[in-house]
Amino acid sequence: MAQLDLEDPKSFVLIPEHKLKITRSIATNAMSFEKTNWVLNKKGLWMPSPAPFMSHYHRTYKAACGKETLYDGEHNPLSQKEAQDIWEEISGQKRPISLWLNARFLSNDIIESDYRKSGSLSDAKYTRRPRQNMLENCFVDFDSLDRNGFPFNLSKFQNYRREENIYLGNFIKGSVVWFDAGSNWAYLEGINDETCSYSSLAIWPEEKIFGDKA
Repeated sequence: MAQLDLEDPKSFVLIPEHKLKITRSIATNAMSFEKTNWVLNKKGLWMPSPAPFMSHYHRTYKAACGKETLYDGEHNPLSQKEAQDIWEEISGQKRPISLWLNARFLSNDIIESDYRKSGSLSDAKYTRRPRQNMLENCFVDFDSLDRNGFPFNLSKFQNYRREENIYLGNFIKGSVVWFDAGSNWAYLEGINDETCSYSSLAIWPEEKIFGDKA
């Protein structure tokens, strides 16, 4: 896939239920969690939290199968072939992919997400992950998402099926959420070392004009 132009709306795909645009492919090189946030925020962008990312993941799979249509940042429909290219990238089929997601567990069930910084000001959301939805260390259907973007239905297959499930790992106090996928795996889990170097997609509010910094 061609190098992204982050000033071009066509480099983004709409996530309509979140009123966001997300980049078609990797927007940053592998960096620490803090550095990735800093680089994106400086451009007026930010790292996607699990909710928009997993919605995009599910919709892109359906579009790759011809069951739904993706739209770019100018509301132009993408072809099924374009959707397949995006799906192959974010599902790790082209090459293994490791992505930071913008969420940190402040406790076992309190999540800080959508963190971004503009100048001296910073902003974040704080939500509780319902305990009844807290499946961990198992394969889950990726089309069942709670409000925080975590799948909550146990998969009938407890082995990896790219078209149906991902592995939901362990989330403990202090862990940051990341997504990792390759030819025969996909994980959504927490990691305690924010200095690890992973890549990121980038998101932008749908209603904002490009070049108008957040």
